[in-house]
Amino acid sequence: MAGQDSIWAVGRPNAVDICERCHFPKGWLEGRSDPPNASAMTGADFDGVQCDFCHRMWDPFFEDTYAGTREGSDWLGYWDETNASNTPSQPAADATYIADQGLAASISLFNATPFYNAANRPFSPTYTENGSGQYFISADSAKRASFADAAARHQMFYSRYHKSKYMCATCHDVSNPVLANLGGDPTQPLPTELNSACSYFHVERTFSEFMLSAYGQQGGSEGKGQFDPTLFYTDDPDNKITKCQDCHMRDYQGVGCNKQGVPNRPTESTEHPKSGQPIHDLTGGNAFVSYVLASAVSGSPNYDAVNASLLNQGPS
Repeated sequence: MAGQDSIWAVGRPNAVDICERCHFPKGWLEGRSDPPNASAMTGADFDGVQCDFCHRMWDPFFEDTYAGTREGSDWLGYWDETNASNTPSQPAADATYIADQGLAASISLFNATPFYNAANRPFSPTYTENGSGQYFISADSAKRASFADAAARHQMFYSRYHKSKYMCATCHDVSNPVLANLGGDPTQPLPTELNSACSYFHVERTFSEFMLSAYGQQGGSEGKGQFDPTLFYTDDPDNKITKCQDCHMRDYQGVGCNKQGVPNRPTESTEHPKSGQPIHDLTGGNAFVSYVLASAVSGSPNYDAVNASLLNQGPS
């Protein structure tokens, strides 16, 4: 139904392609977003946000994150890096920075000119956030994640980005690029390449709302009620809430997988002694959407005939 709303603007529902970027990332990356009704999607495409997709994402603003000017340089407190283990965080971050430089060199605009300038930053100074599903994905099989001391059986890069609130902004601040780029000159940088998503027509503003809250400010804020710092554990100083992951991928004590040598976090980690194992259930995400989809299934406790008739119409 959301896709049908684009017909008034462009005469056909191809604007749904932006939805499929985040809801079907595997299928979108592998070229199955056309036709835009998801009928070409198959198999694991329907997993939606999944392991390989998230752990191949890299930080388009890696230069500033690495320098500590984008999200702070409190390496010990905010980033929970002791550099006291056999796998210290800073050398691992150095290696990731070099890899990111290599990836950035291959990124180009629609008109084939370089996206990055000589300072390893986006060429446009007004492009400060990569919202609207503008994710940056490595083509290789190396995985990126938030622990320098992970005991991986594959190539890995330590990624501060995966601890960052800005990673979540990729799919959770959305504007309409179809309207923004209408009439754009394809020989010149497009509006969506020059500016952050906040500058064109809003669709949803979850991340912006978070950033305008006390929790999104540098240093975060204490939670309330069941999220009071005396009740709710985070890896941030004084159990404050500073980033999306604190609540939606909250820490618990445990291991990341069933392989030998994997630390039981946080107690067995010298490098990240405050960081528990993030729960990957994306707590609270799409609770309403799951409810609505279930209501269209005959026999569901919340079955609704109107929803069923609307949602079971088949391909447009």
